[in-house]
Amino acid sequence: MTARGSVSDVISLDDARGALEAERADRRASLQAVVARNPNGKLATKANVMLMDIRAHEEFVAECGDEQTAVDFICAKVISGHSVADVATEFGLSLGLVGAMFGKKPEYEAQLASAQRWVAENYVAQMVGIADGVDEDKQAIAKAGLRLRARKDVAAFYSPGKFGDKAGAGVQVAANITIIHESQ
Repeated sequence: MTARGSVSDVISLDDARGALEAERADRRASLQAVVARNPNGKLATKANVMLMDIRAHEEFVAECGDEQTAVDFICAKVISGHSVADVATEFGLSLGLVGAMFGKKPEYEAQLASAQRWVAENYVAQMVGIADGVDEDKQAIAKAGLRLRARKDVAAFYSPGKFGDKAGAGVQVAANITIIHESQ
């Protein structure tokens, strides 16, 4: 039995990127082969959609200049109030490929998490204005309550440690007191 992760298994970052690019090229070639074998089949239709998604993603990254700039752009859109899914839809991108791009590097994931924390801060700041500015009729109060809950939920999702419900935080004390009367 060989040990995993031994020194002989260590490869350079350039080699890892090269291997990843080779794997992507193989995947693209496999999809193209599926289309070539039976261009009118259901599997070919799905393969074509996947190829179109890959092309759209590559064009988006190329239009941004590079992958880091694409990540910066998406994070800026997130900070301005858009979800990653909204950005993907706006630019005709596959949400799965956008997610894979953010998953490539820990720095990208950290950058997105930071953008989402800014969204949480912004939503919490908006909540005071919404609460203070509500009219006194029932319909306006109900609408403001819905807006407040939505912002609270998003803030709690993006920054649970800061804005989430603190269930279990603190100490809960339960005491059972039994009084026994001595009979004489």
